[in-house]
Amino acid sequence: GSPSDLIYCIYTSGSTGRPKGVLIEHRNVVNLMRWVIEEYGCNENDSGALTSSMCFDASIEMIFGMLITGGVLHILKNEEILNPYEIREYLLRYSITLLSSTPSYFVEMTRALPKGAWTKPFESAMRFVSGGELLREQDSKIILSSFNLDLLYNTYGPTETTVNATSVQVGLACEYGVSIGKPLPNYRIYILDEGDGLCPI
Repeated sequence: GSPSDLIYCIYTSGSTGRPKGVLIEHRNVVNLMRWVIEEYGCNENDSGALTSSMCFDASIEMIFGMLITGGVLHILKNEEILNPYEIREYLLRYSITLLSSTPSYFVEMTRALPKGAWTKPFESAMRFVSGGELLREQDSKIILSSFNLDLLYNTYGPTETTVNATSVQVGLACEYGVSIGKPLPNYRIYILDEGDGLCPI
């Protein structure tokens, strides 16, 4: 095999808004996974819960992150994912340590249960990864305080860049909005103006 061999094709509208299939090579996923394992500290003691469809590229970091490091990958049923009571019990029963989803999913999990329902169980080394949509400052504070987290990972990137292109750790001290962060290793970010020209430093 070669690093340029295809590892998967995924259907998306991506950054253009026009539906298409995106071809991803082995080297792209290897680069992403090296970062995921180092940044999230994934190891054989981790248990990750897959709360998104495998047709959504965000599932890639969870699937490979657990399988490469010898962790346990939990593939939940739709009824478990969509029911806040069931997902809470599942996370507790199987000591889930890594959860990746959209900000709106995390916020809905907190709103559906009584205040304080989440805090005590998650005093362990649970890591939450937010992506797939805009993380608003008020939502980051709800997620951090409701789940008793010290930090939340905010990731950003269109499918064409292999799941994530940037990342930042968000804490409760966030005061000026949530950034999309800095580029992942081997990525370069360009800030453009309205005419697609490079902005000055």
